Amino acid sequence: MATTTITSDIPANLSTTADLAVGDTIITDVNFAGDFDWIRVSLEAGVTYRFTMTADNGTNIDASIIVRNAAGTIVRNDDNGTGLVNEFEFTVPPGAALQDFYLDVGDFNSSATGRYSLTVVEKPPFGFNDIPDDNSSIETLTTAATVSSNIGGAGDRDWFAVDLVAGTTYTFEMTQNGVSNLTSHLMLRKAGGKILADDWDSGRGGSQLTFTATQTGTFFLDAGALSNTDGNYNLTMYEGSPFGANDIAGDKNTTATLQHGDIVKSKIAPIDLDDDEDWFKVELKAGETYTFTMEATAGSALDGYLGIFRPNGDLVASINNGQHPDDPRGWIGPGDGSGDVELTYTATKTGTYYLAATTAITSTNLAGHSDGAYRVSMLQAGKGTDRDDILIGTDENDVLDGLAGNDLIRGRGGNDFLVGGPGDDRLFGNAGNDVLNYTRGDDLLDGGAGFDRFYCTRSRSDNKGFEIDLRLKGWQEMPHGRVKLVSIEDVYGSFWRDVLKGSNADERLFGSSGNDLLIGRGGSDDLRGGDDKDTLQGDGGRDKIDGGYGNDQLTGGKGGDTFIFQPDATRRPAKFGHDTITDFDVGNLDEKMDFSKIYNARKSDFDITLAANAKGTTHIEYKPTGATIDLEKAYFASKADFWDQVIL
Repeated sequence: MATTTITSDIPANLSTTADLAVGDTIITDVNFAGDFDWIRVSLEAGVTYRFTMTADNGTNIDASIIVRNAAGTIVRNDDNGTGLVNEFEFTVPPGAALQDFYLDVGDFNSSATGRYSLTVVEKPPFGFNDIPDDNSSIETLTTAATVSSNIGGAGDRDWFAVDLVAGTTYTFEMTQNGVSNLTSHLMLRKAGGKILADDWDSGRGGSQLTFTATQTGTFFLDAGALSNTDGNYNLTMYEGSPFGANDIAGDKNTTATLQHGDIVKSKIAPIDLDDDEDWFKVELKAGETYTFTMEATAGSALDGYLGIFRPNGDLVASINNGQHPDDPRGWIGPGDGSGDVELTYTATKTGTYYLAATTAITSTNLAGHSDGAYRVSMLQAGKGTDRDDILIGTDENDVLDGLAGNDLIRGRGGNDFLVGGPGDDRLFGNAGNDVLNYTRGDDLLDGGAGFDRFYCTRSRSDNKGFEIDLRLKGWQEMPHGRVKLVSIEDVYGSFWRDVLKGSNADERLFGSSGNDLLIGRGGSDDLRGGDDKDTLQGDGGRDKIDGGYGNDQLTGGKGGDTFIFQPDATRRPAKFGHDTITDFDVGNLDEKMDFSKIYNARKSDFDITLAANAKGTTHIEYKPTGATIDLEKAYFASKADFWDQVIL
């Protein structure tokens, strides 16, 4: 949840630039009597949202919220709040999957001024306080049993009675069940409410508590969530610890594995008992860089150590915390003094490796060791996970792929290739000539400095193209969401019919497959069709126009334009189809037809039929393939004049 304070006056019309994301809060002011603020929100069809406007104490604002659609028409007018607070729910009507609305907020009486906050949240789809959050709860949990319930949002907690026996160790696990964004929080309490143990989402899938009872009796397991998350969950109880010395094998016979994006939890037992090490089998690719992290979980005093081994037992990389140089195991590596360790390794060979996790040693006799619970993770450089990731590039040419989740990706220097993946992502190319890929979701793509390309990752099975207008500063609809483009100079089309429109800057538009419409507008643009029947319009500026291989209609517009005709492969005859140029400017020597990219092309390869008058059509045939070009309303006094406007 983010809070944004806006000090400038917000317009009360469709020109507003104030945006409020679901789950966030805006703080701003009613600046004068009769001042209303229009704040834009994007909402999903069929979903119910709760709007809350709260005016500061000391103001006389009667909080008022009016909901308007994308055209500004009122769809809900509400003043059901009490004085300073107005809160109500609104269900988005059927329509587009994601719809823009405007919250028109201010003082109902148009007289008061002052500060207020506005929040929009999705109404929890789950039950709220359906299980009591105190020792009156009749819900129970027994050994080896699993119960399922849900958390409805902030403040919702479920208590379960558990009977424990003194001297027995128990483990409680709370994990997500199905579709859920729950960040779990689990506590064990005495009947009077005193907290005995506490864990929040310490391992993959949820929370885990291990507790040894000191007395026999009834206790309560308190299940809830952090960060205002909600969702379904499973709660399980069993006897014993999930950890123990050598519960994960400490050699290449291990069955434990680790992959990109995994977070695995385990425990290092006292090393003087069993010299406990956990080995994880990992598959690495030569030339790729991987980062392994070992973190002590809450309540653990573990000083971690990581080593990477080849199958023959050779140690190829290691790092530790507090490592003694005389460690009898021979593991030497730099410690960082933080308790947690992070090891980055670039594989020299493709194949199986083993990641060893254990504890650092601070003396030669294995005393001074540490032990406890930990979690270990693996990330491949440039790749995200199915969670919300932050990927930062280097000054080199990076490939960064966020995969699923709502990701933040920054390319920094170099010519980078950035992919957001499914989810609502933010991609920043920064310096360099970058490629920013849209997949699905609501994505912000900011190319930054350089000449940056927008690319929409699509499948042929999608059967639908898209429309992009580089003059637009706001959100643009895409087949699977929306996109906002900033500092993009190059747009690459899909397999299907696309409509690509430039701005007044110098840009490049490439239609790829499909019967595309490309409009350059101002600036000196580079327009390229593709395999099919395209329409290319340069408009203003000195444009380069290449229809590609289909039967295309080409219009240069104002300015001296160059119409380019190319072969379909190196040293092969040109197959540029049967094209029409609608406005070739005869006599303007800045206006050209360029055949120079056709291998070994000569004047004798072309049949030229000149128009009889200014209203006629000059016809050109490239004899080796039969490809033709018609110049409408293009009258040349002689073939010499024609060839003056040809690059060969």
